[in-house]
Amino acid sequence: MENQSPIRITSQEQLDALIEDGLNNPLDCFVLLNYGLRSSKEITFNDYGDYCVYNECDDSEEIIPHDSFMSSFLGEAIIKGALYSY
Repeated sequence: MENQSPIRITSQEQLDALIEDGLNNPLDCFVLLNYGLRSSKEITFNDYGDYCVYNECDDSEEIIPHDSFMSSFLGEAIIKGALYSY
């Protein structure tokens, strides 16, 4: 089986499409940090269309309203070119 390269997520619309393509599975992704470190996350939608983010490093969860996504830490990661999907 071939390993695929991570996909850089460049917009909220692209993120939405990747989550929707997962058919009720969380989207495995990461934020690329300094020195090549990765902050792994799983992202799904809740019943209201908001983002449910599970942070693997500390088992924390966060809800990000869909309409304020780009002002969140993940929106900032997209702007900086640091959000990737596995």
